[in-house]
Amino acid sequence: MDDKRLVTALVDNFYFDEIRADIKNEPRDNSYYYYFSIDGDLPRGLEFFIDYRSVIIEGTPLETGIYNFTIRLSVEQANDYYEECENQLNDCDGLCDDTTLQRYRLVVQ
Repeated sequence: MDDKRLVTALVDNFYFDEIRADIKNEPRDNSYYYYFSIDGDLPRGLEFFIDYRSVIIEGTPLETGIYNFTIRLSVEQANDYYEECENQLNDCDGLCDDTTLQRYRLVVQ
């Protein structure tokens, strides 16, 4: 996932930001299912939306503050190209880890 600083939001102004997931060194990263979970809070007026490989934060914040949240991501290969090589030691998808997490901070002024 993007290791990025979120754009500062302004109360009573429309806000949009996107956090995109990519699999490093994997040219077929569209050949995976992406499962997101989000822990934490957003101010009233903002919502999280999941759009395939992206988490979108959008809306009009109604209160100021600093909001911390964590996004967890798990991926699973959609099309198993390597079915014949799977065994207990190797699932053949080439990934070191199937899960990751990233912490974010959103400032609303």
